[in-house]
Amino acid sequence: MIHKLKDSDVTPELLVFLCTLHDLGHLGETAKRLAISEPKASRMLAQLREIFNDPLFTRFGRGLAPTQRAHDIAERAQDALEAMRKLFETECFSPKGLTRVFRVACLDNAIPMMVEPVISAFSEAAPLAGFALSAYDERVFTRMRAGEVDLGLFPARKLPSDFLHLPLLKTPYVNVVRADHPLEALLEKQGRISEAQINQYRRIQIVVHPDVDDPSEGIPGPAMIPLKASKTAIWTNYWLGAVHMLRRTDYVLTMPWRTAEQVGTFMDITVVGRANS
Repeated sequence: MIHKLKDSDVTPELLVFLCTLHDLGHLGETAKRLAISEPKASRMLAQLREIFNDPLFTRFGRGLAPTQRAHDIAERAQDALEAMRKLFETECFSPKGLTRVFRVACLDNAIPMMVEPVISAFSEAAPLAGFALSAYDERVFTRMRAGEVDLGLFPARKLPSDFLHLPLLKTPYVNVVRADHPLEALLEKQGRISEAQINQYRRIQIVVHPDVDDPSEGIPGPAMIPLKASKTAIWTNYWLGAVHMLRRTDYVLTMPWRTAEQVGTFMDITVVGRANS
């Protein structure tokens, strides 16, 4: 006669009980290990014997010896319980063997502000992985949608609705000039410089597309390049190039304070006041 098991017959509790009894070979010790009463342990053994249509354990001295069927079932039960435990485990990701190249679109001032500070930690966590830095330009959103870029470091406040975004840092804008600029001496004399005094000097404009933030004079953003120059002398999307051009002119550059801090470690520049952004 073949006993047909029902889906509801075998429970995880019964499998744990069977495996524990198989290991300990004693009903009382099994009850203690599982924190159940001995009468309940006896009922569970009877239930297992009925389900599998086998005595499973026979008396041997003061304990219980498993039958061959119990050996076979216990081995498979261990595998089943382990598989069930894995259902509730969170897989731990380890980047040590990762060889992926992460493609990041950014402006060049993001390198000293946001990329360089994490390089050491990145190299230690993922020693075989790499970075590919590309331009933040008019095609950046198209490239991201096509999977050509993994991550963008954007200065924009307004992004398309289909992009997930997270603020990484905040920084005010400041007006910067070269060392020994006439505004530097004026700042030392007055202690403060007005916007009108700053506006006596022409500007370098950082152009950032495809941002759609409201443009403001001098503030980095989607500035339109006119056919005739006036207050603005140079338009560029290269921060470090703009800073180099300050060194040979009396131009004013509006830049994030954090960028000015970084640039000031290797180039003589002077912050002459906070920009009206």
